[in-house]
Amino acid sequence: MNTRRSSKKWKATVTFEAASRQEETQLQPGSVPASNDPSTSGGCSFDVVNRQGNAIGTVFVHEWGHYRWGLFDEYPTIRDSSGNVIRFDLFNGQWAPVRCTTQITGRIINGKTGDQCKLDSSGKPEVDCYFYPESVGTTNAVASIMGSSFIPSISQFCDSANSADASIRHNSMASNTQNRRCNGHSAWEIMRQHNDFQNKSPGVPFASTKPKFFLEQASFVGRFCLLIDVSGSMLRYIQEARNALATVVQNVLPNDTYVGIVKFSSSATLVKNMTLIASEEERGELASLLPKSVGGSTSIGAGLRLCCQTLSMLSDVKDNRRLQLFYSTSTQNSTALIDALTEPFVDSAKDPIIRINSLSIHQKQNKNFETTFFIDESIGRETVIQLTANVLEGVNITVYQQENIYTAVGTSADSGVISVKIPNIAIAGEYTVTVMSSISDFAGTISILSKAANVDGRVLKTEVLTTESKIEYSSTVHFPLFVSINKGTAPWRRLLSRLILKTKMVKHHHWY
Repeated sequence: MNTRRSSKKWKATVTFEAASRQEETQLQPGSVPASNDPSTSGGCSFDVVNRQGNAIGTVFVHEWGHYRWGLFDEYPTIRDSSGNVIRFDLFNGQWAPVRCTTQITGRIINGKTGDQCKLDSSGKPEVDCYFYPESVGTTNAVASIMGSSFIPSISQFCDSANSADASIRHNSMASNTQNRRCNGHSAWEIMRQHNDFQNKSPGVPFASTKPKFFLEQASFVGRFCLLIDVSGSMLRYIQEARNALATVVQNVLPNDTYVGIVKFSSSATLVKNMTLIASEEERGELASLLPKSVGGSTSIGAGLRLCCQTLSMLSDVKDNRRLQLFYSTSTQNSTALIDALTEPFVDSAKDPIIRINSLSIHQKQNKNFETTFFIDESIGRETVIQLTANVLEGVNITVYQQENIYTAVGTSADSGVISVKIPNIAIAGEYTVTVMSSISDFAGTISILSKAANVDGRVLKTEVLTTESKIEYSSTVHFPLFVSINKGTAPWRRLLSRLILKTKMVKHHHWY
C-alpha cells in the first residue's frame, strides 16, 4: 500500500457518534421496535453521523438487513435480455424509476450527455437514462433503507403495498432483487418471519450504544514443576542451569507459590514434591535440592510425564497446566537463560516483576566491577540485586545510594546465588553496584529486579532487541533494532522517543 496516497485519500477520518434521541424510536442490532408495525413504531432511526453530516448509520442498517434478516437490494440491479440494467419499469401504466416508494423524487438525466432524458412514444426513457434522487433538503421520503440508504431522510424499511402509511408502501412490481428473490414481498414482510420479531419483548430503544472493552489476561497460577535435564550431555551446562533455577526459586517466585522438582536422564526422579513457598526457609531448601551431578541418556518424555503427575497432585490445576521449555546454549557470559526463566513473572498479571537490567560479568580476583541503575517514582517495591555464579565464596556485592549502603558476602554454603534486597520502597534515584572477589577470579550474571511502587500501578517499560549478535556501526552503516514501549499491558502510542547508544549496550533497561 502506498502510505502517502492512502493518507490523502482518507484525509477526513470518519468519526462515529451514537446518540439516543427521545423523539425517535431506534432499532438497534439485536433488539426489536416497540411494535412490529412500522406505521406505529417509528421504524428505524440511527443517529450516526460522520464529519460530512451523512447518515451513514442507515447504511450500516442496510448491510445489517442483508446479514441478519436476509433482505435484498431495492435499487436497480436486474438486467434485461440485452444486458442493460433495468432502471425504469411500468407503474400504474406509466414508466417510473425502479424504487420502493413514489415518495422519493428526483430528476431523470442522460448519464452520458448530462442532458434531459429522451422518451420514446410510450414514454419509456432511453437506455442511458438515470434517475437521480433529491437527497438533501428537498425530499421528505422515509423509505426505503434497502433502496436509498444514502439519502439522509431515509429511516424506515418498506412495508406491504396495503400499509396504512402510504410513505412506506412497497412497490411489488419494481424490477429489483428484493422482489425477484422474495416473490414481491416487502422488507418488513420478510423481517416479521425472523425470530427477532416473533413473540419477543421490545428492546431498550434508548440504551447507550457506547461500546465497552474488556481486557482479559490469564491469571497468574502459582503452580510450577521444575524439570531439569541431568543427562550426560549437560556436563558443561548443569551448573549454569542450577544457578539460574536457584535465582528463580530464591528471588523471583512469589510467596504462596507451589513448586516441585523433577530431574531426568535415562529415567525420571522426583526430587521434591509440590511445596508451598511461605518463607525464606522453603526457598533455601528448594535451592539446595537442585541437582549438581549428571550422567545417563536423555528421556525427556519420562520427565514430562512425572512432572504432569506431580502437578496433578494439586487437583485445582489439573486443567490449567502450561508447558514452558528453556534451554541453555554454549554462549559464554550470556544472561539468556536467567532472562527466559524470569520472563513468565515479568508478564504475570497478578504482580509483574520489572526487570531493570541483566548483565554478565567476568572479573579478576580483587578487581572491582561497577555498574549503575536508576529507580524512579513508579517502581521500587521489593527491589533485589542478585548475583549468580558457580563460586560465590569470598564474593562481595554492595549497593550504594547516597548515604544508604546494602551489602552481601558469599560463602561456600550459598547455592549459586547471593542477593541484596532493598527494604520497603526503594528511594528514587541513581544506584551503584560493585562486585569484587577476594579469593579467585569469577564469572556470573547480575539481575536487577523490582516491582511497581503500588500493586495496581502501571509502569512504562521498554525492551530493545536486535538480530545481530555483534554490532559494528558508523554514520554510514545501519543495523536493525526492534523496540517495544508499553505502559502496564498496553502499548504506548504517540510517543516521541530517542535512543542513545553507548559503547557497551545495556540489554534491558527500565525507561524513566
